[in-house]
Amino acid sequence: MNLISQTSAFQSGDLEKAYSKKTWDAAEYIYWGIISLLIGFFILEFFVLKTTWQVTFIFKVILILLGFLSYNIIKPQIKSPDWLIFGYLLLFSSYCFNIIHLHSGFVVTLYFTILTLVIGSSNYLVFWNSRFAFGLVVSILIMFIIFELQADFVNQETNLNLGGYAFFSLLVLTAFIPDARKRNYTLNLERDLKKDEAIGKLNKKVNEVQLKLVEIEQLLKIDREKDQILRHDIKNKITNILGLSKLIDESGTALEEEEQNYLQLLKEVSTDLLTDVDNIFGNDEENSDIHLRLAIQNTNLKTSFKKVKSLLKPRLEAGGVELDFSTENTDSSILADPYVFVNLIEKILNYLIDWSKTNHKVILLTKDLDSRVRIEILAPSAKIPASVLNQIFKPLDEFEIQSSFAPPQGLGLQIAKNLTEKMGGYFKYTTSMTEGVTFKLEFPKSSQPVS
Repeated sequence: MNLISQTSAFQSGDLEKAYSKKTWDAAEYIYWGIISLLIGFFILEFFVLKTTWQVTFIFKVILILLGFLSYNIIKPQIKSPDWLIFGYLLLFSSYCFNIIHLHSGFVVTLYFTILTLVIGSSNYLVFWNSRFAFGLVVSILIMFIIFELQADFVNQETNLNLGGYAFFSLLVLTAFIPDARKRNYTLNLERDLKKDEAIGKLNKKVNEVQLKLVEIEQLLKIDREKDQILRHDIKNKITNILGLSKLIDESGTALEEEEQNYLQLLKEVSTDLLTDVDNIFGNDEENSDIHLRLAIQNTNLKTSFKKVKSLLKPRLEAGGVELDFSTENTDSSILADPYVFVNLIEKILNYLIDWSKTNHKVILLTKDLDSRVRIEILAPSAKIPASVLNQIFKPLDEFEIQSSFAPPQGLGLQIAKNLTEKMGGYFKYTTSMTEGVTFKLEFPKSSQPVS
């Protein structure tokens, strides 16, 4: 079994392409090398071989024309240039033998030397098998005998001594170089192909691992953000309890001793919870098995929006922005984590309030689709360039706000987008210098009403 059949089909195709390119490159070098030498012979023979210059002039012209025609007419019709190279070398050898036949002395040695360099270099460049090598040796020997036969072998011994022995010795020695180089080239190329294939597989596995690692990192970030949401929500509730307790104290209402004890106990418990809430959520965070904990359940939009509006009331009043939404059209339920849903809507509105101009509206719309509910949040007065908005929505591991707008504290738009998608939702944003900024969210519709 040869080397090509031992490789895969993909590798075999690459080997064949490499052989074909290498062989055609060799044909280019040999063709232009021979043409260049023949053109150089016009000048050399005009000054050195004036007696035969006119005789060989037509021979050289014919060789150049044959080479040109064969290279441009035959080349597109064949897959391998082996026979073209074979013909070039025989024609060039015949020309050199013709000069050797007509002259003597240093001219014989010069042309034998040129012929040796051309044949030896060609055998080194070309990738053909031993059949062509054997045919080239036999053809050149027969051609030399024919030229010597015309002179009755009178100058045979002299010509051989002036360079013939060296030429034919190197001809035989170099004739079998192509076959050996082809085997070495095959082995090296096959080794490189296998190495590249192995590296490609490893790179693919590394990329898969990296993608999984990025996904895990995002899940961890999202999970930590949800913990922050819950912690913030609990702190607000505890703070409200303390605030109510303080109002009761300051109201001057006479309380019975038992009620006062309950109120004092409520204050102490609330204070302790407010102090320890961070420790409760952060306990052994590094060593625990952290995973995304989204409590997907029926979430009523009307209730959620009312809660968001209540949370944002101070910011809306401070920014002079009106939140415009109709509760009559939002009596639908979606499947989402209620804590996360409220926070991400709040976070989007925080940005839009900051970006909106004073005495303008932020509009919140809902639309029931077949199996989903679409939520659109519009800020017509927010003129944010697309490049700035896109900068905010970079991958999580590169996330940072570089715009001139003060970012609201909390989850951030990028985390809101990821949480929306993790809850099975759809998150999209658009911006226009004429229509403002719009966020579009879609969530699966709940088939059960919220009690």
